[in-house]
Amino acid sequence: MNNIYLVLAVYDKNDKDTAVSLYGAFHSKKEAKQYRKDLAYKFVGDMFNTTDRKEIEQKGADELEWNLEMLYVKRVKNVYPCPNLIVDEPMEA
Repeated sequence: MNNIYLVLAVYDKNDKDTAVSLYGAFHSKKEAKQYRKDLAYKFVGDMFNTTDRKEIEQKGADELEWNLEMLYVKRVKNVYPCPNLIVDEPMEA
């Protein structure tokens, strides 16, 4: 199959404040979902200056939930194979 899975952040507050960011592209849904989860923990961990997931869950449960709701995994079907398209090396957030 030539499908890829995009990890996107989407923020749409009103008609004037809309943003979409691409954070990564993956060949499997499992990889994309894991990256989405890791990214949410990183965002909240940066707020509290920690990488400890238990601490993040305790101090930033609401922020973690909000970030997970803001991040989406979307499948793009039938992507034409291209040797220059790299989908397995996401940029650091």
